[in-house]
Amino acid sequence: MTADAALLLGCGSVGQSVARIMGRDRAFGRVIVADRCLERAAAAAELCNGKAEALRVDCSDGESLARMLGDVALVLNTVELPTEALIPLIRGVMEAGVSYTDSNDDPESLQSVFDSEYLASLAGYRGVSAIPGMGASPGQTNTLASYIGQRLNRVDKVRFYQVDDLGLSRPKQWRRRLAAFGSPALVWRESDWRHVSPMSEWEEVPLPPPWGSVRCCTVGLQPVTLPFTMPSLAEASSHRGFFDSESEGTMRDLARYGFADDQPVETPAGPLSPAEFAAAFFSGPWSPFFAFGMPSALPKQMALSGQLHGRTTRFTMTWYFPEEQEADNIAAPLVVGARMLLTRELPAPGVHPPESLDPAPFLWDMERRGVEIQLTRAVED
Repeated sequence: MTADAALLLGCGSVGQSVARIMGRDRAFGRVIVADRCLERAAAAAELCNGKAEALRVDCSDGESLARMLGDVALVLNTVELPTEALIPLIRGVMEAGVSYTDSNDDPESLQSVFDSEYLASLAGYRGVSAIPGMGASPGQTNTLASYIGQRLNRVDKVRFYQVDDLGLSRPKQWRRRLAAFGSPALVWRESDWRHVSPMSEWEEVPLPPPWGSVRCCTVGLQPVTLPFTMPSLAEASSHRGFFDSESEGTMRDLARYGFADDQPVETPAGPLSPAEFAAAFFSGPWSPFFAFGMPSALPKQMALSGQLHGRTTRFTMTWYFPEEQEADNIAAPLVVGARMLLTRELPAPGVHPPESLDPAPFLWDMERRGVEIQLTRAVED
């Protein structure tokens, strides 16, 4: 192993996309792919263009992980971990003098990482950096928000919009969807964090053809660091909707009748949570939500409002990618952030929010992958 080896933790669908992208990237000379399942790690290693070796490792086993870090310069983590496991993992990586990035998008655990004074001081002491949340959100969305925000003299509001599709989804996607729509939404309003009741606020969002107007509801805000990197920000929120009213009604009913609940209940087959059952049912071949007649690309949009030359101005960016690229849309910004860590493009050691990075490499990556981007400006007064 060379001193610039990159260690990839987790070889699910996103991890496999990361391995494939790293295999084509000259910045990564040697890659170690690791998973609790050696067969899955081996499958990811085969995608890495001959650069990778596969190992079995459990991320929660700090001693086993520490033994792997001696020849590693960078860790990329695609494993979803609770806060009580994530903080020790990042600490162990940094204590070994290794930089770190992940695709985490859980607001609470991200907030815990960014709030940790110990991790910030450890990064400076060891001369390493961490970029948490470097997946599709908040990683990609926050870097794009930073790019657009540079065009305004002052940023007052940021809103993120995403169109969802209930068809062709795996159980894990359904669990995350149920958690988003069934939990109180965290928003930044009047310069403070507030909670909004699940699926209680809706907004008609105009999108370019072929999508048209889509109803989106307020869901949990993932870009938790934006209010602190944009000091003038008075409002930040995230919204999600569906192409059809049937999907919207289904999600509303599932949340209303408790099928977003993760608390297990006793069944003849053993403990099972309502969310587990719903995810298994709706991701199966009997699901009524297969995407017949749906557009082949899923749009995302963000709108930033603020002051430009004394006038209230709104910039709106819409981007979209084929649904089959969903894993790549998480993996690609993670690899871009990892490359910046590996080539030491960050200004100083520390725990960096995604929006503090240069947005140019991320925009170039999106264009190279064929992601369509539209940016418009409107004066509102």
